[in-house]
Amino acid sequence: MVRLVGNTLIAFRLIQDHRTSATNCARIFNTGLSNQRVNAVVPAAFPTRLELDTKDVWNAFFIHSLLRDHAEQGTILEVQHNASSQADRLKPALQARNLRMVGPGQEHWNHACDMCCWVFKEDGVQCRPRF
Repeated sequence: MVRLVGNTLIAFRLIQDHRTSATNCARIFNTGLSNQRVNAVVPAAFPTRLELDTKDVWNAFFIHSLLRDHAEQGTILEVQHNASSQADRLKPALQARNLRMVGPGQEHWNHACDMCCWVFKEDGVQCRPRF
């Protein structure tokens, strides 16, 4: 199991479990934790701010997703430490994962359940819509 700590895990769980947008995720987090009572007990020298923006939420989502993917594959996520931005740092890993997931790379790529596929008759011939 991959574990993230602090703001990144909370942001990811809000997106994953509650299907909320990055903006709403940041708003929910900030409303709950960015208040005077909480900030009053945080040491002044604390290196991390207790506030998220949408960029933080998306970074948490992508990092967590890549870490989980690599854990499932039994590989190690490697990124460039000297990249000019977080987006540039994650881009090669995200592209590699996307290429691997095309077509049969997805776990249930060829399933045909009644919820996402249906059969109908047209002029007496059994048909399935193609998307």
